[in-house]
Amino acid sequence: MSPGDREALLSAIQARIKHSFADPALLDRALTHPSYAHEYGGAHNQRLEFLGDAVVGAIVGQACFERFPEDSDGDLSLRKHRLVSGATLADIGRALELHAVLRLGTGARRAQVNEQPKMIADATEALIGALVLDAGFGRTAEIVTAWFEPYFARHTDPEAPAEAPKSPISRLHEHCQRKPVRSKVHPLVLDRSGDAHQPVWTVGWWCGGELLASTSATSKQRAKEGAAELALERLQALLDQGWLPERGAEPPDDPSALLSSGLP
Repeated sequence: MSPGDREALLSAIQARIKHSFADPALLDRALTHPSYAHEYGGAHNQRLEFLGDAVVGAIVGQACFERFPEDSDGDLSLRKHRLVSGATLADIGRALELHAVLRLGTGARRAQVNEQPKMIADATEALIGALVLDAGFGRTAEIVTAWFEPYFARHTDPEAPAEAPKSPISRLHEHCQRKPVRSKVHPLVLDRSGDAHQPVWTVGWWCGGELLASTSATSKQRAKEGAAELALERLQALLDQGWLPERGAEPPDDPSALLSSGLP
């Protein structure tokens, strides 16, 4: 991507969020993955992601507090947790087209990390962190609350019970335990690259003789969770095509060998 193309994409994102950054470097940093900073130098988005995680929790928490005055603190906590999920943040980031402008290192770009829900969710949190530094909490709250309006209606119906959402890893295990799969699912570390202080993990999920999906992240747990989300989609697609697991199939002793066959 040329510098001109990137500037055009960054301008388009600012138009979509209805905020023009006084400090454009903040927006650029929010959309810079650690793998890019490791290869080319400069700052990356993890500190902004940390800030954005706290800010979005506060904004959505306040919105829940105001919209559901009869809820107990426990119900409010569950509502907020259900709203501020990786899936919701990834949906918002995808709608803003953050994946199109996320800067990645060579390996992460080859693995198409920018298309993975977890990476888009992380970039969305980093963008929120950049917004609060550039625009202040009040303006950020207005912008972020507008992003979440469709999800308030979908996830916080006052008549619906507030239930803690299950993680994609838990849902994957449950799905594989039920008919027609009835097979154990295994997380596999396929690759570890980068420096010791900033590794990039590639993790996949194996079930019934099939590598369902894989993803890469700077945290092994995040890679597991991102891959589990993709594995759930792939597993359903395979079942729709009539696939059945190979009973008793064990993953390879050297999971990295799967890299050469192309990762799903």
